[in-house]
Amino acid sequence: MTVCSNILSLGQWTHLVIQSISENTDIMYHKIINDPLQFGAEFTDEARDILTGLLTRDPSRRLGLNGAEEIRHHPFFNNHIDFKKLSEKKIQPPFKPTVSSPVVRLRLPLLLTSF
Repeated sequence: MTVCSNILSLGQWTHLVIQSISENTDIMYHKIINDPLQFGAEFTDEARDILTGLLTRDPSRRLGLNGAEEIRHHPFFNNHIDFKKLSEKKIQPPFKPTVSSPVVRLRLPLLLTSF
């Protein structure tokens, strides 16, 4: 459940970031380039660490520079995701959305398996 709540927190954080973006794009870009990341108390240490690693401005120091395994082995995923079972599609998703649109229903399998 922690992974789900952290993902929800990421969505909330993204929403707050978008809300706080200034109408003045120069100020917005300055903030993106220079301001430190800020996280609310609802973020676990592991969630803060993985987001900080993924959003590191210097690409030569960014989490994942040495491949996806570096991200998979991050403590954020410990005790939450068994990547072997995930790759074998042996994990049941905690949530299955109801899809009513025939167009989305036809494209959804393609979208989920194309990466």
